[in-house]
Amino acid sequence: MPFELQTHEPMRLILSGELDLSDAPDLKRVLDEHELTALEIAAAEVDYMDSSAISVLLHARKLVAAHGNTIRFVSISQALEHILTSSHLHTLFDLDDAARSAD
Repeated sequence: MPFELQTHEPMRLILSGELDLSDAPDLKRVLDEHELTALEIAAAEVDYMDSSAISVLLHARKLVAAHGNTIRFVSISQALEHILTSSHLHTLFDLDDAARSAD
């Protein structure tokens, strides 16, 4: 699986490889099994993410926002940053301190 949720505080979602329609339902299920009050995402190893996986991140954002928080990327690949920026979704997440991978 191209993701792992570390449930100690703060919760951290580690993403890698390609995340697409085949992964999105499992990713959503794993996130829904936990109360997401805050979430960090480590995504330096993401090569590709399609709209179904992005939709899951937006779902997680809604859950975290209900607690007055935002999702914070602690690392992000150039590929994923490009996807989020070109779709204007980068403004919905905290990318300010994310370590950028060289891809």
